[in-house]
Amino acid sequence: MTIDKQEIKALAEAATGGEWTCSEKHDGRFWHIRAGNQAIGATHAAGRKSPMAGVFEANAKFIAAASPATVLALLAEIEEDAMHMRAFGEVMRSQTEQVDQLKAENEALRSALGDLLSLYEDDEGCRSLPQYLAGIAVMDKAVSHD
Repeated sequence: MTIDKQEIKALAEAATGGEWTCSEKHDGRFWHIRAGNQAIGATHAAGRKSPMAGVFEANAKFIAAASPATVLALLAEIEEDAMHMRAFGEVMRSQTEQVDQLKAENEALRSALGDLLSLYEDDEGCRSLPQYLAGIAVMDKAVSHD
């Protein structure tokens, strides 16, 4: 279902403002919706024994509750939530980019360390045992974190 929020907002702004209430007419034939002393509308009412009496009353109370002020407040909440969702989406995109960058940097460092260890393994005369063992320990630790 697509809701034209701009149209709903324009209709709510053009409608009678103030608190809307409903009350049953004394003869029991209609529920009246009012804003202060101004009549907004009426809905059918049924005798108390009618199975539809509760539905007609609920309809009238719902119409009164869905006043322009209520609709405008709901639309403002929807817009605020949408704004928060857009901001959250931007944060998530930024964090995803950061994670990707860190992964690439991590892979480059592992590759460089591997190259360095290869040099030590290939050239026995230049290798010092403590450096070589430290490098192997770092590689083992890096592999265990994957």
